[in-house]
Amino acid sequence: MAEISKKEAKSILEAHKSAIKVAKMQNSGSFYSIRSLLGYSNKAIFYILLGGRDYGKSYAVMMKLIIDWKTKGIPFCWIRLNEASTGKLLKNNADKLVDPDIRRKFNLKLKR
Repeated sequence: MAEISKKEAKSILEAHKSAIKVAKMQNSGSFYSIRSLLGYSNKAIFYILLGGRDYGKSYAVMMKLIIDWKTKGIPFCWIRLNEASTGKLLKNNADKLVDPDIRRKFNLKLKR
């Protein structure tokens, strides 16, 4: 049996938890979708999404941005309020920036 590092085990556990969370949200019908928001107007400069924790707001937006980047070459920028929160996201080759599920779906190799 192959041994895995603590980092790999943690990453696998996070991906598993994320997959369970997404499955539960999809089954309950409470998963966040930005389709209707983007359909209202192409003239908006900013969209503001409000909602409780763990409803998929960041996931939905990141998925849309990465799909547009991969298929249409449209670049995007992910903004945080301060340097400290940016630093946390970029630690460990931006491990916290993109959800493990999205990273796996698009085979993303992130590095700072």
